[in-house]
Amino acid sequence: MREKRLHKLLHQSFDRELTPAGREVLERALRESGELREMRDRLQSLAEMPFPAPSNSFKPWFADRTMNRIRQLSFKEKQVESLFNGIFPGFRRIALVAGFALVLILGFNLSTSSQPNIADALGFTRYSMAEMADPITYFTLE
Repeated sequence: MREKRLHKLLHQSFDRELTPAGREVLERALRESGELREMRDRLQSLAEMPFPAPSNSFKPWFADRTMNRIRQLSFKEKQVESLFNGIFPGFRRIALVAGFALVLILGFNLSTSSQPNIADALGFTRYSMAEMADPITYFTLE
């Protein structure tokens, strides 16, 4: 227990000023114990040892590489944006023309059939299994 307290006092002596009673206990222990003096010397040498400061630096041309990357990304976004701006108006025109053609075809089919039916106008006719299994009927349907 006493040894732990002495070690704690020794470590604290490097961090801050000890109380007079603590300083006296530590000095007496240092005079009596060679092991404690040796530990103090090792701690003293570690405390005086210079530690290299970490250098925070970027690789050469960091700012130029960063700005070039930003320019490349913004250029790609502009290209994609201009591509979509050109596609959407053309797609709208095609969709409108196809929708109009579909309405015309449906109207024509409904007006010319003997029994107006949406399924027949769209070309969805139902056949029985017997009709589909018969090869002669299959060829006549084609």
